[in-house]
Amino acid sequence: MSAPVVEASAPKRARNNLEELGMDAMAASAAEYSALVAAVSKTFAQALMEMTDAQVAAVRARDLDRRVEKANFPYVKTLADFDSFSQPSI
Repeated sequence: MSAPVVEASAPKRARNNLEELGMDAMAASAAEYSALVAAVSKTFAQALMEMTDAQVAAVRARDLDRRVEKANFPYVKTLADFDSFSQPSI
């Protein structure tokens, strides 16, 4: 006779599903947002929007890092690093 299957809680199943789908940013915050929705601090739609915003930001950052690495730049320089005083004609 096999052991009874213990089903995980909904937040844990959601986190596991998100991890399996490669949505690590959403998975990391699933329990927190589940608690906020349960406590009526946020609506489900608000929580979902914030979680997907975080996931989109993580994907964009990972994509940018990948493109910069593929471009073989010697180093990363942002506009904040640019010395505008050395280029007075700009």
